[in-house]
Amino acid sequence: MRLFVGLMVPKNIQEHIRTAWNEMETRPTEYQPMDPNQWHVTFVFLGEVAESHLDEISAIIDGWTKRTPKISFTARGFESFPPAEDRYLTVHLEAEKMDEIGASIEDLRAKLSDVVPTLDTKAWLPHISILRAFRDSTRFAWKHGMPSIEWTPDHVVLAKSLVGRTGPEYTTLKRFDFPQS
Repeated sequence: MRLFVGLMVPKNIQEHIRTAWNEMETRPTEYQPMDPNQWHVTFVFLGEVAESHLDEISAIIDGWTKRTPKISFTARGFESFPPAEDRYLTVHLEAEKMDEIGASIEDLRAKLSDVVPTLDTKAWLPHISILRAFRDSTRFAWKHGMPSIEWTPDHVVLAKSLVGRTGPEYTTLKRFDFPQS
C-alpha cells in the first residue's frame, strides 16, 4: 500500500482557502479542483509499503511526535508547483521555525528509511495542493497572494493513498497527537 506521513487540512483552513480562491478576480483555468477533504501537507512520502511494517512505522512516528517542536504554519498565497512543471496549484505555507521543523522532518525521514529504504528523499517544501493541471494543458508559473491564516496542527497522520480515476484518495490509518503545550 502507498503511504505518507502528514497533516490533513482542517475544515476552518479549507474554508479560508476556498473563500480566498473564490474572491480572486482572475484565476488560472488550466487546473481542476481537488476535493478539499483530501487536501494535506506531506511530511514524508513512503511509497509502497508492506502491511507487515505498519507497527514499526507507527512506533517511529509516535516517538517522533513526542519530541517534535511545536509546528505552526501561515498560509500566505497561491502558487504553481513544482517549479518548472507547474502540475499543481498550491497554497504556500511558511513556518516561524522552518529550519528547525525541516530538520525534525529529516530526522523522521532518516528513522523511517531504516524500515522503508525506498521512501521519497526530495527536499520538503510545505504546501497544500488544491488544484491539479489538466493533462496536456499549457501551464505557466503563477503566484497570487491571499489573506494569511495561521494553523497550528495538533496531530499528524499515517495515511494510505489509493490512486483512482479522479485522482488519489487518502485514508487515515492512524493519528499521532503532538504533546499538549
